[in-house]
Amino acid sequence: MENNSLEEKLKLLATTERASIKQPTHESNLESKNLEEGGNEEVIRNLSQNRKLRKIYAMRLFVLLCIWLGLILAIIILQGFQIIKLADSVLITLITTTTANVAAYFLVVTKYLFPNK
Repeated sequence: MENNSLEEKLKLLATTERASIKQPTHESNLESKNLEEGGNEEVIRNLSQNRKLRKIYAMRLFVLLCIWLGLILAIIILQGFQIIKLADSVLITLITTTTANVAAYFLVVTKYLFPNK
């Protein structure tokens, strides 16, 4: 008898739990659709903002590199006219590190602007 009453209690519990679970209504479906559309708008806004920031920082980096290369060129020209006197090893180091930095910045900006998907 105890077994039957336990089974009846379990059946009653399962029935009340099923009754308490709400089925999706038309209103809740509309709410979830609106949330999805709002999420899509947020993703689009985020992507647009990322694109604008990428353009801004790419331009800033380009300007910085142009100034940097202009200064290096000025140093080399001044050395050529012997207005300043630098050792050959200093000039070689200056040119080598500048070339490596320009290549590295180009690589970083390119990877950031065009990420692998």
